[in-house]
Amino acid sequence: MLNEFESKMVTCFHFFSEPNDHVKIKINLDKDHRNVVFETYSTIPIANKMSIEQFLNTPVDTLKAIAKGLYKDIKVVG
Repeated sequence: MLNEFESKMVTCFHFFSEPNDHVKIKINLDKDHRNVVFETYSTIPIANKMSIEQFLNTPVDTLKAIAKGLYKDIKVVG
């Protein structure tokens, strides 16, 4: 059975991979396993870090908006 964190990760991957509105993003834990890190797939990665508690309490659509925002930052710079 999945714990709360694993369940949220599965939900994110499902929500982020919608065919008409997908977001390619890496979601990992930092080395201390205290924070969740969203990172772009790009030559120079852009990342966002939040606590696990914040990740669990943030709605999935808001997390998707954060992920999309990272790619918007790449387009502005590039």
